[in-house]
Order: sequence, then structure tokens, then C-alpha cells
Amino acid sequence: MDGDGKPLESSVETSSGETHLGRSLQLRLLWIGSSLLLGLLLLGALADAFLRPLPVSTTDDEIRTPAFRQAFFQEWQAALARLQQGSLGFWAPPSSVQKFSWWDRIRQLPNESGIRLALRRHLASDVDLRDLRPIRREPLPDGVRISYLVTVEPRSSEFLVLIGPAGILAGTRKSEEGLMRHPLFAEGLSPGQVFTLGDKTLVARAGSSYCFQWTVRRATADGGLWHIREVDPTPFEASPDLERMAIATSRNTPVLLVCSQNRLK
Repeated sequence: MDGDGKPLESSVETSSGETHLGRSLQLRLLWIGSSLLLGLLLLGALADAFLRPLPVSTTDDEIRTPAFRQAFFQEWQAALARLQQGSLGFWAPPSSVQKFSWWDRIRQLPNESGIRLALRRHLASDVDLRDLRPIRREPLPDGVRISYLVTVEPRSSEFLVLIGPAGILAGTRKSEEGLMRHPLFAEGLSPGQVFTLGDKTLVARAGSSYCFQWTVRRATADGGLWHIREVDPTPFEASPDLERMAIATSRNTPVLLVCSQNRLK
């Protein structure tokens, strides 16, 4: 017995019971805390997967068949011809636009960074992309069509010019006419071709904002990615493939190009 007359065994049992109860409570609290943490992590992962926009493929997935490229080239030239007459055509910003909520942008549209990447492939390197805003969405049987309001800022003034065969000067002898097809008049053009600078048209001034409508004609969502399949040309198209087509065509007939002031110097 102890000094108070209580049995020592009873005191030891009480202390052991309290220790066991304390450990049990600690384990239960640890289990509850771990379960809550695991639940929060699982909930966060599900929310991230559900709320994160589907990414856009970073590769060039546009259709590049010869027939498609020829049709694209013809449409680009027709649009530039309208621009020469003072009409923006399908590049004109619409009078009304569709409103897109935060939820719409996540679930119905490709993420903006991927669209910017696709658009940059169709803009000259000296034209800076300032803003890109979706303004219309149309479901398609095999994808979606989305129009954007694009704001760019050229670092150099951009002009619409004709390129074509160099003219034969009055008084040129017949024996010399053939030689006019061989001199290189401008860098980037074929021999015998020139920029017709007397008829150039200002499209956008250096350092000034320029707005136009640009349409992704067809985007498809498959394999966990958005793929940009078809797009409209831009007013500042800078595709080497298209320019080669333009230069080849201009050997026989004048062709329109939008060129920077730096290139025309």
C-alpha cells in the first residue's frame, strides 16, 4: 500500500488506462486528419481535371493538301482585293458579339494560349499580337467554328502592294526586252518582278492598333487535345508557302501582298 493506504496495483492500472485512452484519441485524430487531407487532395484533383480547359495541340495541324492550299490562296487574294477597294470583307469586326462566361471559356472554347500560337503562324514577325477575344461560336458536326476579335500593332507601317512583271520601258528595243526578265529588282522576288509602289495602299500605321475578325473555321477536340484544322487568312499573312505561290503566280499576272515599309525600302 502507499502512504494514503491505497493499493499500488489500482494506481498503476489507472495510469495505464489513461495512457491507453490518450494514445487511442491521438490515433483517432490522426486518422480523421489524414482522411480529411486525402479527401481535400482528391477533391482538388477532380476540380482541376474538371475545370482546366482542354489544351490546344502545339503542332501545326492545319490541312495542307494541294487543293486546300490553292483554295486558301485564292480566298486570301480575293480578300486582299476587297481590302484594296476599302472593304474589310470577312475581316470586318461584327456589329454584335456573343457573350462568353468564365464557364463557357473553360468548357466550350480552346484555351487562349493555344489559339494565340495558331494565329502567330499567320502573322508577319514584325506584327505584334496585342489582344484576342472570342466573339462567336458555332457547333459543327465534327467540331466547332470560333470567331475572334484580334488586335495587333505593327512595328513598321504595312502597305498593300502589287507584285508583277517589270514593265517594258517605252523605246526599249526588241533585242533588249528579253533581258528585262532577268534582273533582280527586289529582295524576295523572282528575277524580272517588281513591287508596284506607285499604287501602294496603307493598311496599318506603325505603332497603331489594328483590329480585325479572324475565324478558326474548324477545331476538333480528340485525343485529349484541341486541334486547329482550318482557319481564315489574316490581313498580315506571312506564310512562306503562300508567298511562294504568290510569286509564282505573279510571273504571269499581278498579285497582291501586304508588306512592311522596311521591306519596301
